[in-house]
Amino acid sequence: MKQEIAYLLSSVDGLEDFSTDYPQEMATFPCAIYRTAAEGHAIDAYRNELQTKWTVVIEVYGIKSVSDLAANIADGMRKLGFKVSDKDANVAGLKRIVLECRAIVDNKTKIVFL
Repeated sequence: MKQEIAYLLSSVDGLEDFSTDYPQEMATFPCAIYRTAAEGHAIDAYRNELQTKWTVVIEVYGIKSVSDLAANIADGMRKLGFKVSDKDANVAGLKRIVLECRAIVDNKTKIVFL
């Protein structure tokens, strides 16, 4: 899933940089910082994880409005099968939109569902 998200972010026109870590100094805009969390959703009697619940948080930063970029990223995540919620969270003179994306992935079929 992490590779899919990195591929999605790399394909968004206008996004100058993205990372899983906050940089020491934010100098390139617009940029995105994302993190992922996964937990077992369905586990069989043999302790095999059949389904995984994924949460992906993507923070989109810019000096100017990042609404269009965030909308493009959200559309891409929806195409992957994620439910997406967003909120404005401007900080210290920067525009920021936080996208929270959730889905369950069947580890055998690779089908993504809510």
